Amino acid sequence: MEPRIIEQSQLTLAGFSFYGNPFQVSGFWTEENEIGRMWKRFGAYCAANQKLLSAIAVQGIAHELHIYHPDTPTTGEFEVFVGFEATRIDGVPLELSIKLLPPARYAVFTLHGRQIASDWSKMIQEWAAKTGHQLANTHSIQRYDDRFKGLDRVDESTLDAYIPLKA
Repeated sequence: MEPRIIEQSQLTLAGFSFYGNPFQVSGFWTEENEIGRMWKRFGAYCAANQKLLSAIAVQGIAHELHIYHPDTPTTGEFEVFVGFEATRIDGVPLELSIKLLPPARYAVFTLHGRQIASDWSKMIQEWAAKTGHQLANTHSIQRYDDRFKGLDRVDESTLDAYIPLKA
Protein backbone atom coordinates (compact mmCIF):
# COMPACT_ATOMS: atom_id res chain seq x y z
CA MET A 1 0.00 0.00 0.00
CA GLU A 2 1.81 3.09 -1.26
CA PRO A 3 0.39 6.48 -0.21
CA ARG A 4 0.45 9.84 -1.92
CA ILE A 5 2.22 12.58 0.02
CA ILE A 6 0.36 15.90 0.03
CA GLU A 7 0.58 19.34 1.59
CA GLN A 8 -2.83 20.17 3.05
CA SER A 9 -3.84 23.74 3.82
CA GLN A 10 -5.83 24.53 6.96
CA LEU A 11 -8.92 22.38 7.19
CA THR A 12 -12.04 23.65 8.96
CA LEU A 13 -14.42 20.95 10.17
CA ALA A 14 -17.82 21.26 11.89
CA GLY A 15 -19.51 18.35 13.63
CA PHE A 16 -19.85 16.27 16.79
CA SER A 17 -17.16 15.12 19.21
CA PHE A 18 -16.63 12.29 21.71
CA TYR A 19 -13.76 11.75 24.17
CA GLY A 20 -13.05 8.41 25.78
CA ASN A 21 -12.62 4.81 24.67
CA PRO A 22 -15.09 4.49 21.78
CA PHE A 23 -14.67 0.70 21.71
CA GLN A 24 -15.46 0.03 25.37
CA VAL A 25 -19.03 -1.09 24.60
CA SER A 26 -18.49 -2.65 21.18
CA GLY A 27 -15.56 -3.37 18.83
CA PHE A 28 -14.35 -1.75 15.63
CA TRP A 29 -16.51 -0.99 12.58
CA THR A 30 -19.93 -1.36 14.12
CA GLU A 31 -22.80 1.06 14.59
CA GLU A 32 -23.02 -0.06 18.22
CA ASN A 33 -19.84 1.59 19.51
CA GLU A 34 -19.52 5.29 20.34
CA ILE A 35 -18.22 6.15 16.87
CA GLY A 36 -21.11 4.38 15.13
CA ARG A 37 -23.63 6.01 17.46
CA MET A 38 -22.07 9.43 16.83
CA TRP A 39 -22.27 8.91 13.03
CA LYS A 40 -25.98 8.03 13.37
CA ARG A 41 -26.63 11.16 15.44
CA PHE A 42 -24.60 13.30 13.02
CA GLY A 43 -26.43 11.88 9.99
CA ALA A 44 -29.82 12.55 11.59
CA TYR A 45 -28.77 16.10 12.49
CA CYS A 46 -27.56 16.81 8.94
CA ALA A 47 -30.75 15.39 7.40
CA ALA A 48 -32.92 17.53 9.70
CA ASN A 49 -30.89 20.69 8.99
CA GLN A 50 -29.98 20.14 5.34
CA LYS A 51 -31.08 23.55 4.11
CA LEU A 52 -29.16 25.43 6.82
CA LEU A 53 -26.00 23.32 6.40
CA SER A 54 -25.96 23.51 2.60
CA ALA A 55 -24.79 27.13 2.88
CA ILE A 56 -21.67 26.25 4.93
CA ALA A 57 -20.77 22.62 4.17
CA VAL A 58 -18.69 21.08 1.40
CA GLN A 59 -21.24 18.65 -0.02
CA GLY A 60 -20.73 14.91 -0.42
CA ILE A 61 -17.68 14.58 1.86
CA ALA A 62 -17.54 13.68 5.56
CA HIS A 63 -14.58 13.30 7.89
CA GLU A 64 -13.77 11.25 10.97
CA LEU A 65 -10.95 12.79 12.95
CA HIS A 66 -9.09 10.91 15.71
CA ILE A 67 -7.07 13.13 18.03
CA TYR A 68 -4.48 11.35 20.17
CA HIS A 69 -3.33 12.60 23.55
CA PRO A 70 -0.14 11.72 25.48
CA ASP A 71 -2.06 9.21 27.62
CA THR A 72 -3.89 7.56 24.70
CA PRO A 73 -1.50 4.57 24.47
CA THR A 74 -2.08 3.66 28.14
CA THR A 75 -5.76 4.59 28.57
CA GLY A 76 -7.14 3.81 25.12
CA GLU A 77 -8.97 7.13 25.30
CA PHE A 78 -8.87 9.69 22.52
CA GLU A 79 -11.11 12.25 20.88
CA VAL A 80 -13.23 11.26 17.90
CA PHE A 81 -14.80 13.98 15.80
CA VAL A 82 -17.20 13.37 12.91
CA GLY A 83 -18.21 16.19 10.63
CA PHE A 84 -18.06 18.01 7.34
CA GLU A 85 -15.64 20.51 5.90
CA ALA A 86 -17.02 23.99 6.54
CA THR A 87 -16.51 26.70 3.94
CA ARG A 88 -16.78 29.30 6.70
CA ILE A 89 -17.41 29.32 10.45
CA ASP A 90 -19.97 32.10 10.64
CA GLY A 91 -23.33 30.43 10.47
CA VAL A 92 -22.20 27.13 12.03
CA PRO A 93 -25.05 26.18 14.39
CA LEU A 94 -24.43 26.17 18.14
CA GLU A 95 -24.98 22.39 18.34
CA LEU A 96 -21.87 21.76 16.25
CA SER A 97 -18.25 22.00 17.36
CA ILE A 98 -15.52 23.41 15.11
CA LYS A 99 -12.05 21.99 14.58
CA LEU A 100 -9.35 24.02 12.82
CA LEU A 101 -6.63 21.67 11.59
CA PRO A 102 -3.41 23.52 10.81
CA PRO A 103 -1.64 23.08 7.48
CA ALA A 104 0.23 19.78 7.46
CA ARG A 105 2.01 17.24 5.32
CA TYR A 106 0.04 14.00 5.04
CA ALA A 107 0.55 10.51 3.73
CA VAL A 108 -2.80 9.65 2.12
CA PHE A 109 -3.58 5.94 2.07
CA THR A 110 -6.47 4.76 -0.10
CA LEU A 111 -8.15 1.79 1.55
CA HIS A 112 -10.39 -0.66 -0.32
CA GLY A 113 -12.89 -3.24 0.88
CA ARG A 114 -11.64 -5.42 3.74
CA GLN A 115 -8.62 -3.14 4.26
CA ILE A 116 -11.06 -0.56 5.67
CA ALA A 117 -12.17 -2.85 8.51
CA SER A 118 -8.67 -4.23 9.15
CA ASP A 119 -6.05 -2.87 11.53
CA TRP A 120 -4.56 -0.66 8.82
CA SER A 121 -2.60 1.34 11.39
CA LYS A 122 -0.10 -1.54 11.54
CA MET A 123 0.32 -1.38 7.74
CA ILE A 124 0.98 2.36 8.02
CA GLN A 125 3.56 1.90 10.78
CA GLU A 126 5.33 -0.75 8.67
CA TRP A 127 5.30 1.61 5.67
CA ALA A 128 6.82 4.41 7.79
CA ALA A 129 9.55 2.13 9.16
CA LYS A 130 10.38 0.85 5.66
CA THR A 131 10.46 4.28 4.00
CA GLY A 132 11.97 6.37 6.80
CA HIS A 133 8.97 8.69 7.11
CA GLN A 134 8.16 9.78 10.65
CA LEU A 135 4.52 9.81 11.71
CA ALA A 136 3.38 12.79 13.77
CA ASN A 137 1.12 10.54 15.92
CA THR A 138 -1.09 13.52 16.80
CA HIS A 139 -4.19 12.68 14.81
CA SER A 140 -5.54 10.90 11.77
CA ILE A 141 -8.37 11.69 9.38
CA GLN A 142 -10.66 9.34 7.50
CA ARG A 143 -12.26 11.01 4.48
CA TYR A 144 -15.55 9.61 3.26
CA ASP A 145 -17.00 10.46 -0.14
CA ASP A 146 -19.28 8.71 -2.63
CA ARG A 147 -16.83 5.79 -2.84
CA PHE A 148 -17.80 4.69 0.69
CA LYS A 149 -21.00 2.66 0.50
CA GLY A 150 -21.63 2.11 4.22
CA LEU A 151 -20.79 -0.40 6.93
CA ASP A 152 -23.10 -2.97 5.37
CA ARG A 153 -21.19 -2.67 2.05
CA VAL A 154 -17.58 -2.29 3.21
CA ASP A 155 -16.39 -4.83 0.63
CA GLU A 156 -17.53 -2.44 -2.14
CA SER A 157 -16.16 0.68 -0.45
CA THR A 158 -13.11 2.91 -0.62
CA LEU A 159 -11.93 5.64 1.75
CA ASP A 160 -8.83 7.76 2.24
CA ALA A 161 -6.86 7.84 5.50
CA TYR A 162 -4.79 10.98 6.04
CA ILE A 163 -1.82 10.41 8.36
CA PRO A 164 0.19 13.51 9.34
CA LEU A 165 3.94 13.32 8.92
CA LYS A 166 6.58 15.10 11.00
CA ALA A 167 8.13 18.07 9.23
